[in-house]
This record gives sequence, structure tokens and C-alpha cells, in this order.
Amino acid sequence: MESHYRRRWTYDQVLWASHCGNCIANCTYRLYMRDGKVLHEEQSGNLPSIGGIPDMNPLGCQKGASWVTQLDGGDRILHPMRRKGERGSGEWERIGWDEALDSIADAIIDAVHEQGTQSILVDCEAEGGQLNAI
Repeated sequence: MESHYRRRWTYDQVLWASHCGNCIANCTYRLYMRDGKVLHEEQSGNLPSIGGIPDMNPLGCQKGASWVTQLDGGDRILHPMRRKGERGSGEWERIGWDEALDSIADAIIDAVHEQGTQSILVDCEAEGGQLNAI
């Protein structure tokens, strides 16, 4: 039991990161890495105190807290897919990266022309220092 615990806390790198998953908070997480893989993560708790407002530290959500388990999950899609059947049917086909990127670029251009740039922008900038976008 003790060796398992000690192994969990044996890491070779610690990085600051933000998941930036269409979230306005962009909560910073501390990632503990070994051999280039994320072992676990923790909320940073580095938000400044503002007089009269309760302390928000540490800040993070369930989506962010579960990110590391999804990284190597068995259901993770590792190559581009295109819907083959009706929406919701679960029928997909594998496509090449060039075809996928062309399709995405065409959809972005169409969205900008039809609805404006605000329809595609996601602001992932965090104040107070540089973060790695994950």
C-alpha cells in the first residue's frame, strides 16, 4: 500500500495548464507528469482575494476534474470520424485527416459568412501569466 502511494507521488515534471473547454473561468490546474503522461491534476487555488467577496480558491469544475481520466479512456476517439447514418444513430466512418480538416475549414468559413466571427471564437486567454492550453 505504501509503495503504491509513493509511486503516485513520483513525478518528473509539474506544469500549469487550463482545460479551456468553452468555459469562461479557464481554471488553472497543476498537472503532475511522469514520462510525458499526466498522472493526476489538482486545482491551483491561485485566485486573488477581493475585499468583501468570499474566497473562490480553489476554483475548478467537474469537467476539469475529470479531464485526466478521459485522456487515456477507452472511449476516446483517436482519428477523424464522419457521421454515416442519421443523427443519433451512432453510425460513423473513419476518414483521413486532410478530409476532416477541409470539412472543418469549410464549416468555419460558412459560419463566419452566415453568422459572423462571434459564432466561432472561443477566448482562452487567462490573465496573470502564460498557461498551456490543453
